Amino acid sequence: MRKKELRNTECSKKIPQRYIVNFIDGVSEKEQDKIVKQFGGKVLKKFRTPAFDRFAVVHIDDEQVEQLLSHKLVESIDQEVQGRAPSSTEKEGWGIQVAMARNFWEAGYTGAGVKIAVIDTGINPHEDLPNLLGAWNVVTDSPDRTDISPGDGHGTCSAGVIAARGNNNRGIKGVAYEAELYSICCYFVRDNEAYTNTSNVVEALEYAATLDIDLVLCNVQLSTGGSALQAACDALEAKGVPILAAAGNFGDLDPNKDTVSYPGRFDKVIAVGSVELGQSTEQLDRVNDSGSGPYLDIASYTGQPATTKTGGYTDAYYGTSCATPFATGVMALIKQAYPSLNAQQLRDKLYQGVTPYGTQNEYGRGLIGLPISLLPSPPTYPVLLSSTMEDFSDSSFNFNLTGDFILGTDQGRTVLRTPPIDHFKSASSKMTFQVPTNAINPEISITTRVDSGSYDTLVVLINGIPLVAHYGIDTNYITKTKSLQPGGKYRVDLYWEKSMEGAKGLDAAFIDSIAVTFTTNGSGGGTPGDTFTNPIVVSGTNASGTLQDTKDLYFKYTAPNTGSYTFTTTASFDSYMQILDSSQNILAQDDDGAGSSQPKITYALSAGQVVYVKVYGYNHGAGKYGSITLNITPASSGSAPGTPNLTVGSPTASSLTLNFFASGAASYDIYRNGVRIVAGTTQTSYQDTGLSANTTYSYFVIGINSYGTTTSTSVYGTTLSSGGGGVTPTTILEDFEDANMNFNFSGDWTRVTRGYQSTYAFISTVPAVGASSSTQFTVSVPAGATTAQLKFNARCDSSKNTTPLCDLQVFVNGSLKLTLPANATTWYVDQVVALGTGDQTIKFQWNRNNNNTSFLRQAIIDSVEVKWS
Repeated sequence: MRKKELRNTECSKKIPQRYIVNFIDGVSEKEQDKIVKQFGGKVLKKFRTPAFDRFAVVHIDDEQVEQLLSHKLVESIDQEVQGRAPSSTEKEGWGIQVAMARNFWEAGYTGAGVKIAVIDTGINPHEDLPNLLGAWNVVTDSPDRTDISPGDGHGTCSAGVIAARGNNNRGIKGVAYEAELYSICCYFVRDNEAYTNTSNVVEALEYAATLDIDLVLCNVQLSTGGSALQAACDALEAKGVPILAAAGNFGDLDPNKDTVSYPGRFDKVIAVGSVELGQSTEQLDRVNDSGSGPYLDIASYTGQPATTKTGGYTDAYYGTSCATPFATGVMALIKQAYPSLNAQQLRDKLYQGVTPYGTQNEYGRGLIGLPISLLPSPPTYPVLLSSTMEDFSDSSFNFNLTGDFILGTDQGRTVLRTPPIDHFKSASSKMTFQVPTNAINPEISITTRVDSGSYDTLVVLINGIPLVAHYGIDTNYITKTKSLQPGGKYRVDLYWEKSMEGAKGLDAAFIDSIAVTFTTNGSGGGTPGDTFTNPIVVSGTNASGTLQDTKDLYFKYTAPNTGSYTFTTTASFDSYMQILDSSQNILAQDDDGAGSSQPKITYALSAGQVVYVKVYGYNHGAGKYGSITLNITPASSGSAPGTPNLTVGSPTASSLTLNFFASGAASYDIYRNGVRIVAGTTQTSYQDTGLSANTTYSYFVIGINSYGTTTSTSVYGTTLSSGGGGVTPTTILEDFEDANMNFNFSGDWTRVTRGYQSTYAFISTVPAVGASSSTQFTVSVPAGATTAQLKFNARCDSSKNTTPLCDLQVFVNGSLKLTLPANATTWYVDQVVALGTGDQTIKFQWNRNNNNTSFLRQAIIDSVEVKWS
């Protein structure tokens, strides 16, 4: 008789109290359960296929396993052993989980094809980094990629946070792990530290503007800006390339102090602050020295793993130096998902993903993130029909839990536990669900325990916000609870980070239970599609559902592109369809357009537009129900028209003639003074009649085709005087939108991107207290003019509460005509000053009358217009 075997009990990776029992052939599952229970054990898992019917995974005290082995129906027993999870060979920092980067990874967005210029200290070669697309050192004026920073290497660390290669079984995984990089070094070494200066940064940005790139990381912190730095940023903005810059590490414990560095202070540069995770407090907190104040745009994550210049890794790269490349990686994922967006649209999309948090001065718009709502096609989550709990007593989970965590035992109970991983590794699991719309007081509770080293951390996150952040050794299990929203979609991430070398305690963390609880009011239902507020979300070109007898079935669709979409259904019964907007207004409806008693609707949608499709049996008649599929034929690919070119001329006392053209436009809308006067014309010339004499009008046109719209710049025209006094009515406008000025300005003011309802304007310097900054120009008004005036918009950007107030004065030929006191960030609109005839020298003078350091302490003018008749 062959001797029975108990294997693996001496293995160093054995799992206590967990065994795989091999019964003899023919023992039923019920009999197996009975045998195991005789010895105080419990069957945890059965295998799926008939060939493995004789095996069972059991939990049993180690002292009882020999007795179980002696049972006549047991052939052998293997003790379970632990193995390293394959996905744990690369470390992902906790920031990946908080930012919900996996939402984009899982949708196929990894940064592939996105090209990023990294303005930093250089990037050394590293096996976990991509091959550079190119490199330039502006200090040595050479293609040198060397990271000149002492220590771990500032630029190489930044590169790893952004784009350390994923799925290569090495080191770490960057946020955008398939992005491509250029290295631009603007630093030099002095006293064993890396320094830069304004001109180096300007040159680096200038060089970046010559490259074929999508994003710029400007990892510098300058105390002042200047027109050259602003112009360098403007050049990239004009190319559609957004810049992310460090808010700086010169902050104050008082977050209300204005400490954001340049170029992050500029309007269209994203200033990134840093946030850290507090262990055992589950708090995300601003780092004390992170730049703060009104110019802070967004908060990102510091203390992330990074590559180093020596070819190794660091557990934690700190400061806004880390938070800013992390944010750059997030922006790269957005750019890949929305490749046609320009710089402003990308910024808007980034800000749409933030989680509001704390105050503006501390966290900007909030915590950076990538929620599913930001995806072009958000996934659906399973709706919980009732309160649901998972106690991990067997492998048939009640939630859709997937990932690295495994079943195990702890303190005599079956639990979900972390897998065995080495130092500088991480592991994660996730689950998703949707709370029904009629849920009352929904909440989630998670019970956990950590038994490991003081730097090994378990983080449990709900939609990116930590619910649990524990390290060290918990003697007892701890339960944390969070309220949820009815109808809300939730992602739960379990993240285990092993930072301590060697083992301490059980070297693991344990999840005892996860529960989502609620009651219902009976009015909403939990099945997707049964109500307007709980529709079936269509993520591709079709989706199916089951229509109940005499009821309605709802689908929700977001158009990925602008164009005409065709909606049809496939069903075995006579169905009817309506297209609804978010207020349930009917946009279109049909009965038998597709034939065979099936509807068909073709409807034009804009990119990002959300519509709802309501389907029901014709006339809501009984017996017309069952399985039904909604089919969507998307718009064909193409592009919006080119930007229209518009001229306004041929004035009479009552008319102006417009000529316009945009390549690819099928029709045009014409606007006068912001109001549409013509819709859908296919002509490219239009005479606007019935106008008032001697009046200036503003026009723009919109070019339209099935793929989108584009808008011309505003163009002004002035009708002739009806009196005919020999003077041609004239209007001269300077909107500062390009560098070719219509007036010959002199003085110390410069063009800047702070326009009133436009991009550019003209701005003063910041004078010393008691001093002034001025600009002036001269225009010649003809002697026969009966009326002449100056009109402009102005912003006196200084405190309106500190006296004496700073002010902007307007002089004409040396005579003071108008004084505008400081009014913080509020614009003075359409300010008018009367002019005479002959040479008119117009001077704008900004006077700094106090030492208040709030706001810009500068004056700005825009839309400067001189006209006469």
